Amino acid sequence: LDNKIFWLFGDTILTNQSKTELAELSCTAGWSDPEEPFEIKDLDNGLQQFIPFSESELNISAKAWKNSGSRLAIWPMSLVAHNNKAIGLFRKLWIDEGFLNYRYISTVLASFDGKNLTIDNEVLFSESENGLYGDAAVIDDNYLYLFGCRQNGILLARTGFGNSEFQFWDGINWQLDNTNSSPIFAGPSSDFSVIKWQNKFIAIYSVPMTDSIQILISDSMV
Repeated sequence: LDNKIFWLFGDTILTNQSKTELAELSCTAGWSDPEEPFEIKDLDNGLQQFIPFSESELNISAKAWKNSGSRLAIWPMSLVAHNNKAIGLFRKLWIDEGFLNYRYISTVLASFDGKNLTIDNEVLFSESENGLYGDAAVIDDNYLYLFGCRQNGILLARTGFGNSEFQFWDGINWQLDNTNSSPIFAGPSSDFSVIKWQNKFIAIYSVPMTDSIQILISDSMV
């Protein structure tokens, strides 16, 4: 954006916090120049959470952190560029004490033009609506495609820019009902990336419980 590299981070650990104060910020962001890509600077408004919580969310999270060490978090999932904007998918989740002890709440779609942040949709898909999309994203023919990793394979949704309505691939056609979504191929349950390069779609992921990397190349999205 504006000839700069835009960075997104997950949890940012803070120093000099008391045991009753939240010691982490979720989803911070920064800039760097292409000449010095790893010299990352804070955004103009300083170090703060990129996707803000509401006042009620902050109060609930602060109280839970003080009482039990639990908290609300938001993590970046995927990021694409479109018309000089960064379009990001972020996953909101609740974290309890213990290793990998968390549950997903929702997916947030937001865009950033270098100065202004716009929350385009607060909750796209809840767990009760056939899971959460946004593990990977890619743009093609003015559509934003969202991929969701499931135990039975990779699901696919899309939306046109300027149109908040989502369509879901059922194995044959695009439809509005996501309860009949069908996997486009067998894949991982997490850690999945998709890019478009030279009119090809390339999916990349690590094979679970192995040291192998799987690369799939296709002429079309489905």
